[in-house]
Amino acid sequence: MTLRQMTPRRVKISWQLLKRFVQYRWGNENIRFAKPAAPSFVPQRVVLSQPVRRSYLYENKLANLRLGGERVGRYVVRPGETFSFWRAVGPPTARRGFLPGRNLIGGELREDFGGGLCQLSGLLYHLSLLSGLEILERHNHSADIYQDDERFTPLGADATVVYGYRDLLIRNNFAEPVSFSVQVHDNQVVGVLHCTGPVAARKLEFRRVPLAGGGKVVFTLNEWGETLCRSVYK
Repeated sequence: MTLRQMTPRRVKISWQLLKRFVQYRWGNENIRFAKPAAPSFVPQRVVLSQPVRRSYLYENKLANLRLGGERVGRYVVRPGETFSFWRAVGPPTARRGFLPGRNLIGGELREDFGGGLCQLSGLLYHLSLLSGLEILERHNHSADIYQDDERFTPLGADATVVYGYRDLLIRNNFAEPVSFSVQVHDNQVVGVLHCTGPVAARKLEFRRVPLAGGGKVVFTLNEWGETLCRSVYK
């Protein structure tokens, strides 16, 4: 057994959190993180809904989505500020109310606390792309495990998050504050991006290209055909 394997998980996470703190405290002085505030929900908004597929630990996933969505909704992101998924949601532990659910870890589905939160982070990522917000950090899943008729979001619109390791960072490059709200129903999750100024959904294309030897790459294109992101899947 290697030293890495012997190291407790919470120690490894704490080390990763420390590295990220140093990176964003001194390594990137341009980032100002948003803080909790009382959102003001206004008519200008972009709405996106996704189905919640029934699967193993389905009820737990709904509970995790509701808890995460409630915490996301406590933040207002002012012009120039950055929204951090994990700063908003916090550690996905049992003590903080999160339940075991399905997580895609290393290309395999496994059970872990906070399972299902990747659908929430993906929803916020897709909403931000549609609205034209600036994405500073986003990670796609390593593997594509779904058939097209099983997807709840287009391939390339996902955003995996791993506490301490992978975050979703969204910068408000608008001239007005923005905020998110999330509603979770029995078979659907609805995300809304609110803005005090004009905002509208733009057209996106998720263009797939097969890779030699298997896998695929997805290019996310805006309405002018410009590449916004490149996602590679096994």
